[in-house]
Amino acid sequence: MKQAISFLFCITLLSNFNARSQTVKIISASEQKWAGGAAGRTGTYNHFEIEFKGFKNEPLPDTIWIGQEAIPLVITDAKEAPTGNTIRTKTKKSIKFQIKVGTAHNEYAELNPQVGPNEKKIALPKPPVKYKGVALLSYKNKGHETYFTIPKYTIKPDQANYP
Repeated sequence: MKQAISFLFCITLLSNFNARSQTVKIISASEQKWAGGAAGRTGTYNHFEIEFKGFKNEPLPDTIWIGQEAIPLVITDAKEAPTGNTIRTKTKKSIKFQIKVGTAHNEYAELNPQVGPNEKKIALPKPPVKYKGVALLSYKNKGHETYFTIPKYTIKPDQANYP
């Protein structure tokens, strides 16, 4: 009986140790606002670098939510020509994802929506969980959807203005 209890204690301790050794860290997070065009177009360029350490199975980011807007992530390995909005760099101890995404808005169209008499405004999807911060990263780990909140930007460059 004592051996069984000792065995269960060791299993519990090891499983808790493995869970604690997994970390998700923000290396950098920045936003640059942009504006341009006579029609009132505005938006942001967002850059996030996130590092995952201690994961037995590789985590796979699939979506980043900026405010209420979902942006699907398309991942490319760092050794390949970039074809997506996310670059993955692997080392023996960690995996880093550089996420470069943007949002765009047409202020004129948002203020003057052209909805026909038989059309309904489409409801936008909402983030899967409530969060406080600038972004929410959704990733799969061992087949389970997991979320990581990016609380703030570390750098805020000046606005980019276009003609």
